[in-house]
Amino acid sequence: MRPFRLAAIVLQAERVRATRRMVRLALQIWFALLSLVFVTGGVIAGHVAVYQLLAARLPPAGAAGCVAGGDLFLALVFVMVAVNSKPSTTEREAREISRTASAQILPSLAWTRLISLLIGMIMRRRS
Repeated sequence: MRPFRLAAIVLQAERVRATRRMVRLALQIWFALLSLVFVTGGVIAGHVAVYQLLAARLPPAGAAGCVAGGDLFLALVFVMVAVNSKPSTTEREAREISRTASAQILPSLAWTRLISLLIGMIMRRRS
């Protein structure tokens, strides 16, 4: 019964880990889309207004450079937020439980297999 219990623990731990990974992936996608929305909004709405304000004080090339630099900065910030995702404590614990249970299953299964072979040999000798 012990190998089946350990297998159930492994499956449960893997389910928890996979679920947490999917949640993390969904958040990464959400932040990436949010980044895209801000980049697009900045391109459409902010460029004209900022360019007009800067063009009054700077040459046209300098105004355009400042606008482009601001866009790149915002895009970089949101991309870094989307990429900066690490496994949570729950995921790390689930992985460790899975590894521990998996390591304990193999010897248990080996003994179970050995005992079944011995029983089979004894039963054949009696027949």
